[in-house]
Amino acid sequence: MSTKKITYCLLLILPVLFLVGSGTMPEATEGKAGGIAVSPCPAETDHNKRIIHDFITSPDWQQGRQETGTGHLTAAQITLLKATEHTSACETFNDKFQESLTAKWPDGDLKNDLSYYMVGNYFIVIETPHQPDEPNAFVTGESYIYIFDSTFNYIKGYFY
Repeated sequence: MSTKKITYCLLLILPVLFLVGSGTMPEATEGKAGGIAVSPCPAETDHNKRIIHDFITSPDWQQGRQETGTGHLTAAQITLLKATEHTSACETFNDKFQESLTAKWPDGDLKNDLSYYMVGNYFIVIETPHQPDEPNAFVTGESYIYIFDSTFNYIKGYFY
């Protein structure tokens, strides 16, 4: 395994320790990160699309759905938040996840991919390691699922 991959893995584990240890969401920081303009709603990745679908439908996530009150939701209710319809919600999540959205590796690659979803009366944020454009490189690390109610109150988060 290359040094870069090992570094990626180690750096991705550190936020997990924070989330597990505190049981809370990291606080958003003030202002815009270094003047970086972030589109109101992040683009969906295929990986994040699979994760949201699995969370809502897979028997492996039954306990998580029970813990968060999302067991009644269906895949047909999954809606990707888009700037044309959900700018305000995306801006709220951009503030909450500003650090994750703008974090970069020393070589300039993004560290994370985030996608925001509305499912029924819940918001679900999926955060996964950003895959580099380099065809022979692959980043491994933890993926996160964050559950919020309809007024953006954090309910619970999971990593795997």
